Amino acid sequence: MNKKEFSQQANMPYPYPMPYQDNDEIDLVELFRTLWKQKAKIALITVVTTLASGIYAFTAEEVWTSNAVITAPKASDMGEFYLLAQNLERNAPIVVTPDGVQTKTEDAKQLQFANLQTNLFKEFKNTLNSLDERREFVVSSDFYKEKIKGKTERDQKVILKEITEKDINYTAADDVKKTFDTITLSADTSKQSQILLQQYIASVNAKVVKNNEYELKLLLNKFRQDLAAEAKTLETSADDMLMLQIKSVSDSLAQAKEMNLIETSANLPTDISDSTMYLLGSKALSAKLASLKASEPTLAKRYFDVQQQLKTLNEIKNSSVTGQAFCFIDMPDEPVTKDKPKRVLILIGGALLGLFGSVFFFSILFSLKKKNK
Repeated sequence: MNKKEFSQQANMPYPYPMPYQDNDEIDLVELFRTLWKQKAKIALITVVTTLASGIYAFTAEEVWTSNAVITAPKASDMGEFYLLAQNLERNAPIVVTPDGVQTKTEDAKQLQFANLQTNLFKEFKNTLNSLDERREFVVSSDFYKEKIKGKTERDQKVILKEITEKDINYTAADDVKKTFDTITLSADTSKQSQILLQQYIASVNAKVVKNNEYELKLLLNKFRQDLAAEAKTLETSADDMLMLQIKSVSDSLAQAKEMNLIETSANLPTDISDSTMYLLGSKALSAKLASLKASEPTLAKRYFDVQQQLKTLNEIKNSSVTGQAFCFIDMPDEPVTKDKPKRVLILIGGALLGLFGSVFFFSILFSLKKKNK
């Protein structure tokens, strides 16, 4: 073929053989027909996955969660503990400020209701959220002992970690979504979760009250010692005052005798001081001196108040007190619905997995066969 013929042929219109183009588009009708042919297999796979999910749904370990809502305790909640604290606060020692004002000590101020309520509830929440406290409670529970039967040491640690860090949860109030603090506990049965949560809260409360009771007993002994020391100081002060009076009268009597002043002077001023007492005369001063020596020290009113406080504090018996460091807004409930397994959802999920999984599988096979052709 010469150049001219080739040029004419190249310029000729269609039809000319077109280059082969690979078409990757899937024929949906053909795909549907293929899937319809495999409907028995798709149904079988769907049944198998549904049965498998059903077996899991009905044999998996159940999880039930009990919930409790708490807030700061009222005076009635604190009970005997509050009564002991108030008894201490009323009979606490006093201190005198530089301005001469009598006030309660800082220890006593912490026993006032608002401070006592805040501090007690804060400690309760901190203990409630303590992992160490949770471990101590869980390890001693029959629930945990049953779970670790026949388990290796490593598995026991895993179970303990899961219970303490996942199955027990504390959520503090945030003043936005949650007005009150909540505590939840999950277990294998509905009743078990409720009982365990009740036991856990009671365990934490007992520890907090016991710790604070111990602090109150230490404070009680401190108050007794401080009041006894104050009473001793008041006694010493009264003795010193009497001795000063006796010395003052003795000096005035000696001065009156030296001046040979027997009777009371006619020039006796209205206000008698140590420097003018000699004007009473030796006769009156001798009688006054004898009276002072025979008398007891004059104690200040505060001394008798201190003695009454000491008596009250000494009558407090060294016995355990009861009370709550919190108040229930909603007591631990017995849940009516379990958290998992969600059987209906698991069955639906198993069926959908089998259905769509098998459809996808046969669709891939169809696509590969088409490409091979």
